Amino acid sequence: MKKILSLCLAIIATLAVTGWSATPKAVDMVVIDGESSVYVLYDDGFIQTTGFAVSFGYPGNADAISLAMTNTKSGYYVLESDGTLHSFGDAVVIPNPMKDNGKNPYVDMELYQYTNSPYFLRQDGSIEVSGEAVFYGELLRNKKAVDLELTRDGLGYYVLYEDGHIAFFGTAVDRGFTISSSIKAVDLELDGDGYFVCLEDGGILSFGSAAQMPFRTRPSEDVVNMTITQQGYRILTESGEVESFIRVDAQGISNWYAKVSARTVKPQATNTPTPTQTPKQDVNYFTYEESGFAEKIIGKIPETASLPVSLNSGFASLYGGGLFVAVADGEEQPVRKILLYSVEESTGADSTGAVFAQLSPERGDAVIRGISYSSVGLYVVVQDVSGLFIFLIEGNFESSDINAFSLY
Repeated sequence: MKKILSLCLAIIATLAVTGWSATPKAVDMVVIDGESSVYVLYDDGFIQTTGFAVSFGYPGNADAISLAMTNTKSGYYVLESDGTLHSFGDAVVIPNPMKDNGKNPYVDMELYQYTNSPYFLRQDGSIEVSGEAVFYGELLRNKKAVDLELTRDGLGYYVLYEDGHIAFFGTAVDRGFTISSSIKAVDLELDGDGYFVCLEDGGILSFGSAAQMPFRTRPSEDVVNMTITQQGYRILTESGEVESFIRVDAQGISNWYAKVSARTVKPQATNTPTPTQTPKQDVNYFTYEESGFAEKIIGKIPETASLPVSLNSGFASLYGGGLFVAVADGEEQPVRKILLYSVEESTGADSTGAVFAQLSPERGDAVIRGISYSSVGLYVVVQDVSGLFIFLIEGNFESSDINAFSLY
């Protein structure tokens, strides 16, 4: 009986590690592109992108805890609690931090924006540096460290602990802090000559010149991260929802930009996808809803080139009779379709465009990375396992044979 019980416990532990039974939780957030685009990192390694945020990939079945963008915004790093470091896009490979079999997990990573030099924070408050990053000191406490924030000049840093204590190193200035034994602190954000401390219940404390933030009701779930914006701030809850608020002089709230919905997790969402091979070259890349269109490859982008941020799932291109939009079927699906909307037939009520073209299923893991229309035809950037290609779709785009669609 003891052997059977031990075996059952081992199976349950394995399933928990692989994410079979646990619901992934959001752990970190990065906002870019004029604050209209958001990356949300989940603890299983998945990265949800919104707006014009470009996905450069993500680790599968990871114990992820931190996401850090490169200074070009064309890549990022994902750090796991054991110190495993993943690089995507133009993020160069750097050595993993030291590992100690999980005795002192990592809790945060920050990059100095001008040199992409990494700083790593452990649970006990200890700091590790790499590259050109400089060590300015550390404070080991029996309270869990939760956040590391670099000073703007890169010559110091702040460390926030879950009880609200803040440690200051280098050029970091002490503007005060509040200790609490009941509500956990989760994030620290600099603002002018002060800073904010975000609490797990959604409360935000201000210190120094940081102005008081708008009042709002407590979220229905724990808050895990906050980001200061030019207009106000954004908070991230553990389900992955992002809410935005504008700074105001009086009490009250105001939503800013669309609310980012929580990720919809499918049973297989945490599984590492198996790459498919590029099919035979005689298979077309696109299928068309209308006849009379043909495609041809007019160039290949070098493997050493980085994709511009503008080439992403939110890209659209106007032409004489309508609007082309590259879209995905779902939040965890690659961008594989091109919709066409007719400006002339716009009613303002219909939010469903019709499919103009889509990538052939036979092309495996091919993804649309960008589109642009000219008088010659529609240019499409497609990425598959063999590289990045530029396609030209030719045909009579002004033809009345193309069905009329509604613009929303």
